[in-house]
Amino acid sequence: MKTFLLLPLVAAFAAVTTASDLPYSTRMIESVMSRKQGVVSSGAVTSTLESGVLTLAIQSWLNIYSDGDSDRIASFTAYADSIVTSISPSFKSPEAAAKMPLDRLTIGQALLDINATQGTLTASETETLSMLNSSLVLQNRNQYNGFWYYVYPYWSYLDGAVSFLPYMAA
Repeated sequence: MKTFLLLPLVAAFAAVTTASDLPYSTRMIESVMSRKQGVVSSGAVTSTLESGVLTLAIQSWLNIYSDGDSDRIASFTAYADSIVTSISPSFKSPEAAAKMPLDRLTIGQALLDINATQGTLTASETETLSMLNSSLVLQNRNQYNGFWYYVYPYWSYLDGAVSFLPYMAA
């Protein structure tokens, strides 16, 4: 009976020891995946930023650990794709996307990164990227040609700078 109880304890201890040997970035992504963050929208206006930053973080992990555990790489790649797939319906049209915060371009940056690392985009991802590109032409601008802050007409903030500048640079 004691042996029966001892085996689960040894297995649990071994699992904890193994998990603590993983890089923090790996544990963070696995924690995010266990909570379905990025795939299930928070409902906040910043949800496109959240999803984009998370996808970029996973892409960075994939770039660093590309020759590691193939099962984990496949799992993380699939999760990054599922984040983009889940957020893409938010961009119903270029006109609708143009009314969203510039943070939406973090998804565009993530798509460009996916294309650079995987070499292809799905039809849905290509459509989302095209819609984001088209939305920039429709984006309201102030008298200095700066993009409007999405809440206050004619105001330009650094809203979206973290998303817009890298997106345009790519």
